[in-house]
Amino acid sequence: MKRTAIATMALAATLGLTGGASAKYKVSTVTMVGFCDVFQVKQYTRAFITVSPDPSSCDAFLGLGEIGKTNLSGSVATAGVVMNGDASNPLYLEMPFPLKGGVIQFFRLGPHGDPEQTMATAYTIERTRLKGPRSGQSLSSLLNR
Repeated sequence: MKRTAIATMALAATLGLTGGASAKYKVSTVTMVGFCDVFQVKQYTRAFITVSPDPSSCDAFLGLGEIGKTNLSGSVATAGVVMNGDASNPLYLEMPFPLKGGVIQFFRLGPHGDPEQTMATAYTIERTRLKGPRSGQSLSSLLNR
């Protein structure tokens, strides 16, 4: 009986610690200039991000990636992304970090496994969620040609 009580308290303590730690992250809302696409970038640690859809977006973005430094670009956030649940057409995105707005680049794997730049476009950062649908063309209509 004592072991069960101790095990239950240990499990509760573990769940309490992980629940509290998981709530600490920085959220940035990324809006694509001239497009109706909006997504959330959540920074969980100094090196780990996730990409999730914003309710106001015309496309759904899902992905994960990391923050790192490159010799050419400096500090960047990169992520593998799937749009609209189409895992057969994965994309790779790269943005300067910390996220302040600027240019976001999209890449796709070429026929020999090499990354090919598909497009680059400007983006802005909002610190709060956006309300209502965005106007403009969707990225998926341009990228899936």
